[in-house]
Amino acid sequence: SDVVPISYRVPEPPKPGAVELIFVDQDTNLTTLTLTLEDTWSTTLLTNFTVDPANTTNTGFVAAASNATLPDGLYDVYVIYRDAYNNLPSQSEVAMDVLVDTRTQPPTLSAPTTSLSTKSPITITYSIPDAMLANS
Repeated sequence: SDVVPISYRVPEPPKPGAVELIFVDQDTNLTTLTLTLEDTWSTTLLTNFTVDPANTTNTGFVAAASNATLPDGLYDVYVIYRDAYNNLPSQSEVAMDVLVDTRTQPPTLSAPTTSLSTKSPITITYSIPDAMLANS
């Protein structure tokens, strides 16, 4: 898929503008992206939307993003919020092992080999590393 589906629930109404989604790269353990959500969406207890890794602000749900893009990789995604009194919860919710994979890998051609010269029919052998869409 070209978008990352986001769904989260907070146990109480958050302070407007105080809901953040933080994507931490598992390889580097560094924050790759922080999304601050729009007030109108962050004041509901259950929120569902999608984020385009190629343009993280291209949604009505995101007020600000620390980066314009989210690179392919494996992430832990945290939901951080503050309540109406500006208190942080005692623990954060995390979704671990979130894979962002937006690039299709190239096929591998095994046969015919380079510089093959023949008058006979040839056999074509290839492999495709990603799952294919029907009729593609």
